[in-house]
Parts: sequence; structure tokens; C-alpha cells
Amino acid sequence: MNNKVILLHSRNEAAFPTPGAELVFFNAPFNSEKLAKIQQAHLWSPPGDKLEELPEMLREMRGLKSLSIGPGSIAPSIMDGLEDGLLPEGIEALSIHLGTGTLVWPSVVLPNLRTLYVDVPVRFDASSFPMLRVLSIYPDKSLKNLKQALASPLEELNLLNVPVGDEIFDILSSSAGGLERLGLLGGTKLKSLNGLEKIFNLEAVWLKNLSSLEDICALSRLGHLKRLDIQYCKKISNIEAINDLAALRELKIVGCGRLGLEKIDAKINSLQKKTIGATT
Repeated sequence: MNNKVILLHSRNEAAFPTPGAELVFFNAPFNSEKLAKIQQAHLWSPPGDKLEELPEMLREMRGLKSLSIGPGSIAPSIMDGLEDGLLPEGIEALSIHLGTGTLVWPSVVLPNLRTLYVDVPVRFDASSFPMLRVLSIYPDKSLKNLKQALASPLEELNLLNVPVGDEIFDILSSSAGGLERLGLLGGTKLKSLNGLEKIFNLEAVWLKNLSSLEDICALSRLGHLKRLDIQYCKKISNIEAINDLAALRELKIVGCGRLGLEKIDAKINSLQKKTIGATT
């Protein structure tokens, strides 16, 4: 048995889209010794056959380090029945793709979880993930879940939507961990990065699908910034701010239209790694 498997109901075998994947049927008899050797698993169900609860088989996967749930047909209530011991305590990475709804994490602790991705608003207590370092989250409108998340000693935070303007940086600067990597990956309200410099330890920034973003001059006040990735942000008016990033080593600019990249030609040519594409 491979270290990476797909968990699904046997009735959905023919529907799984990737030929050659190793499939494990959670409704069939299983060998506990083999399950204990699995390190990576993807839980999947096709459209029209929504998965409502986690399979009991997960209890036997004691060596599991990484679990992804969806994309596929997964109910937002998938975690409602979660209890201690159902997810192996050694799990380090959990990715949940629901597409719709809100996920409520029960009072279950994953003591070794370091990476969490949830593509819908999620409510949880930071004490459930004491080792959490990398979080990708969809903030709710009140930002309550984001503020709760910042109680964790995060090193990397990715906001799948930015529901407010530059006041977001006052909130993010309160992080207990001193963020080193930040992704702002969608939203229509953020026009400026003013205040970003309050997160002074940042070494990497990702800006993507920010349809109103115009002013990025705050980037020039990040003395430790080594990696910058800008995608599909077409209204930026002062791209020349990148010239002032003394520590920059890697730059990606993709799908941003006419930003006046000739203003940073010398900077681009000086970098160790750069990707410039679809900018016209």
C-alpha cells in the first residue's frame, strides 16, 4: 500500500477522475496494519453523493500526517460528529474544501497540527490547534474567526478573502506569532497596503485577485521582504515601489495588465528568481 491513498465509498470507484490512484474503500473490510502505514490521504465523494460524516476507518490510520477532505461533495456538517481519537493525533496538515457553508470545529484537540486550510468561514478555538503555524482561512464578516486565529503563534497566514480595507493590517499586527509570510488572496475593498509595515517581520507576501488594490508603496517599508508574488491585481498605480525592496530575491507578477513594468526593469534583472507573465 502506498503512503498516499484516496478514501471513498466503493460505489464511487468508477467516478474517481484520476486513473491509477490507490483507492481505499472506507465501507469495506480493512487491514489495520496496512492502514497504520498510510501517511497521506484524500477523502472524496462525487457530486450527488454527499459525504455527511468522517469514516471510522480514520481511527486505524495511526501514521497519518496529512489529510485533505474534498474538493468533492462534502457536507459542511462533516465535523459535527468528530470526537477525540477519530483523527490520528499525529496529523500535521489538514485541508478542508467545502465550497459552501460554514465549518464549526468541535472541542477536539489536534496536538500536532501545524498546517490548516479551510475554504469557507470556520469557527474554532485556538486551543484546539496548539502547534498551528500555517493557516489559510476565509474570514467571516465580523472578523471574529480571524481574531481568534491570531491567538495562535502563526508563521504564515493566508486570507482567502479580505472583507475590509487597510484596517485589516491593524488586526493582523496583533498576531501572537509575528507573521513571516502573508497572503491576501481575494477581495474588492482593499485599495491600499498602508499599515502593512506594522507586520515588520514579513519575508514573503502574496497579493492575488485584489480588484481594487492601487497603492502598494507600503511594501517598500518591509526591510526583510524576500519574496513577492502579485497576481491579477490590475489597478496598481505605483509598481515602482518594488525598486526599494533591498532584500527582495524572488518576484512573480502575472495577469496584472499594464503596470509600467519598465519602471522596475533593472530590479527584475537583478533578482535570483523572477516570473513575469500575461501582463499586457
